[in-house]
Amino acid sequence: MATVALFRFDSSLTHACTSLCRISPSARRPLQPIVRALAEASAHAIVNGRQLVTDLTRVRSEWEQATSARAGSAGRRLLDVLQHQPVVDASLAADELGVNARNAQNGIDRLVAVGILHQNGARLRNRTYEAREVPAALDAFAGRAKRGREVFVG
Repeated sequence: MATVALFRFDSSLTHACTSLCRISPSARRPLQPIVRALAEASAHAIVNGRQLVTDLTRVRSEWEQATSARAGSAGRRLLDVLQHQPVVDASLAADELGVNARNAQNGIDRLVAVGILHQNGARLRNRTYEAREVPAALDAFAGRAKRGREVFVG
């Protein structure tokens, strides 16, 4: 598996491009497949990243429609947390929201009731809950990225 690190847009990229331009055309020819592969991989990564943003935006919109939790409530504010932390428990939710564990659990329960959160396992204590759409979107992103590696020519 090949890993490619792209230059930051700073003097190192300018220097690399300037150096490449100074090479004679015949010496540059073997580099063309590499440059083409990098350009194609970059384009694929941009499209894939945009699709992830679209998927996560759609998920958030569906959550907003599904919940009747009032604005500012623990349940409604928990939606923001779930975008970057899709597996939570009452303690983590309480810390993130700045509320006590009981209020956090009430918010979690409200999101479970409308299908946004799903309890992991059947434990009665130390329960964790997952917003399954977020890992699904990330898995789809990773799957598209993995398929994109086939573009790379060696």
